[in-house]
Amino acid sequence: GSPGGVSYGLRRIYGDDVHAFFVEPATCPSVLLGIATQAFEGVNVHDFGISGRTEADGLAVPCPSGFVTRLMTNQVAGIFTAIDAKLYDYLRLLDASEGIRIEPSSCAAFVGPLNLLRLPDAAAYCKAHDLTPARLANATQIAWATGGGFVPEEMWTEYLATYQ
Repeated sequence: GSPGGVSYGLRRIYGDDVHAFFVEPATCPSVLLGIATQAFEGVNVHDFGISGRTEADGLAVPCPSGFVTRLMTNQVAGIFTAIDAKLYDYLRLLDASEGIRIEPSSCAAFVGPLNLLRLPDAAAYCKAHDLTPARLANATQIAWATGGGFVPEEMWTEYLATYQ
């Protein structure tokens, strides 16, 4: 719900200058399925043979919000999916480069900015909307990152060693 509300609000304020991309776990892409099928809250990842199991617990919602999927159908620029191992790669990179610790599910926020020009469909979207590398270099990328402040040190040790 929150990414949909924030995206909607930013689009209302800044209009077509906002290009919102959502990221979901590859094993629990409920918003993607809700929008793609136009069944909105009537879909469940299990109905598609998808497990819904993921380390990204903050994103593990087998049925999407009907309100958000209906609201964002024509507003969201695209939806990426991420495998759990990548989330832990980003977690380690952020910790090593910036000394910032966020929970694994929050690391999904890095998937979009890192893949906008790399993946064919995302690159085609960028080209169609004149989002050149030069324009993107001057763009504000907002990564929705929460959690981590109260995670015990022994859990961080486990996080940093996961999928290595």
